[in-house]
Amino acid sequence: MVGSQTSGGIQRALAPLLAILAFAVGPSAAGAATAGPCLPSPSSCGYPDAGNTGVPPGTALTPSGSRTVSTDGAVLRGLEITGTVTVTADNVTIEDSRIEKTSGGSGSYAVILNEGADGFTIRDTEVLGPTNNSDGLESAVWNHYNNPGATATRVYFHGCADCWEGAGTFRDDYMVVDAAYPGSHDEDIYVCGTTVNVDHSTLINTHQQTATVFGDTICGGNDYTVTNSLLAGGGYVLYPQANSSSAVGTTRISGNRLARCRTSAVYQSGSGGTVCSGGADSFGFYPLGGFYGVAAYTYSGPGQIWEDNVWDDSSQPICDDGRPGCGTASPPPPPPPEEEVPPEEEPVPPEEEVPPEEEPGPPEEPGEPPAPENAPAEAIWAAPAEALVGVPLTLDGTASAGDGPLNCSWSFEDQSGATVWETKSGCLLPFTFQVPDTKYVTLTVTDSDGEVDTNRQAFPVLATLPEPPPAPQPGEEAALPEGAPGPASSAAAASSAGPEQAGAPPPPPALRAALSLPENLRTRHRITLVGWNSQGAEPLTCRWAISSRLGDRAYRRDSGCAFTIVAPRTGTRYVRLTVRDAAGRSDSLLRAISARR
Repeated sequence: MVGSQTSGGIQRALAPLLAILAFAVGPSAAGAATAGPCLPSPSSCGYPDAGNTGVPPGTALTPSGSRTVSTDGAVLRGLEITGTVTVTADNVTIEDSRIEKTSGGSGSYAVILNEGADGFTIRDTEVLGPTNNSDGLESAVWNHYNNPGATATRVYFHGCADCWEGAGTFRDDYMVVDAAYPGSHDEDIYVCGTTVNVDHSTLINTHQQTATVFGDTICGGNDYTVTNSLLAGGGYVLYPQANSSSAVGTTRISGNRLARCRTSAVYQSGSGGTVCSGGADSFGFYPLGGFYGVAAYTYSGPGQIWEDNVWDDSSQPICDDGRPGCGTASPPPPPPPEEEVPPEEEPVPPEEEVPPEEEPGPPEEPGEPPAPENAPAEAIWAAPAEALVGVPLTLDGTASAGDGPLNCSWSFEDQSGATVWETKSGCLLPFTFQVPDTKYVTLTVTDSDGEVDTNRQAFPVLATLPEPPPAPQPGEEAALPEGAPGPASSAAAASSAGPEQAGAPPPPPALRAALSLPENLRTRHRITLVGWNSQGAEPLTCRWAISSRLGDRAYRRDSGCAFTIVAPRTGTRYVRLTVRDAAGRSDSLLRAISARR
């Protein structure tokens, strides 16, 4: 497994000359432009791994037990420490050393920075704990009080559930989350209301939670920067603004390579995550980068940057929700040419005779008609109002716009968009779904000018409704409830009734819940869903329930025939409208809501 426990500096001291050269030169600036894949051997692309981080080969280490450093500016160098280093002073440095905490679990740390221990530096050092899932370190370095100035350079962290907690600057580090303990929260770096700056590092999280760099906002916004790094694993690979409903702090995620396993994706309905059919391989741990996807809690706007991040195996640019794209920003359009001002005509002297007008010549040939204005491509379609397994329907993109003729293609994808199960062509596409599930379908429209637009919709496909009871055959009476009058007795009763009772009351109108969704929803926009178009015996009452996954318990409920929600940033939400009429009947309607940026 990548990042498994090694014998550290002593073993690497016996490594071949190439490893010595790697330490002498240091990791090169790889960046997202490197040709991958890099994860099987990060150092082959210039990224940090166990061969070019930690104790430099040939370093002699002196055994030591736990240490408490209380002198400002103290330096610990060339030590093999078994236990914990507690720092209570400013500007302390640990270098060319190995620190092993042999017991883990909740409250276990290899390095503790007490409150007020500013300016801490650790470099060319290995920090590790027990590599197992019942006794891993809670934090390899515990900067719980966010002491400023903490930096780590060329450090190899492993055997930790959380390799670093608190503020820090990281350069050329190799972190591997390959341990845990009951109740652990697993990430390479955890910050809350502070600053984290990761550059040119390799961060691996072998677990299904939580991230490589987890930015919590319950303490306030973070200044969150991850650049030029190789990242893989976790629940989501990156988690910059967890527990927020809008942008707080700043986020810069750019130039990174995100690794994924390469076999076919398998969705786990129980957990909502996705794994590779053959499990993790040397190229990554999960087919979507993380168990659930690429990133969560990212926002757009000032100070929020996602750019030039690519898949490690293909170098294809990816967006924060896993869709292809979001590559290098296109250059701004050139400024319009300056309008030429014709020179002013010179006045004709009054004494000069004006020559007679020339005879008009033949009429000029009509010029070319002005070029029509460009009509940008726009993919327009609506998800089916009710999709059932085995029932044919038509996906209709004929309302799309652009400079015609238009070319339409349909992609049937997984939730992240990273896996495309099937593609079809045609702006009017007959289709029949065979499996009940949430479907993610993208319409891509290309016009004659080569302009492209996409529109992604999510909607549930439900199991086929049961067959209705057979209609009575000719000459056969329909079955009536026990005690109900037959046709003859009904007619007699009607004839004997008085004029006010002669006619039976009209049946109530059919009950039908109706809900339409806005087209082309944008993330984080507030939208109001209405059930006013529902039909039935007045007055109608409406109740709403919204859940994250099909079959899950609703996390929000409301009443009234108008329901305001915020369009989801990622993934899909399921809204169920239940309408009840004055006749005591009820009808329900389920709709899936997703949005695009």
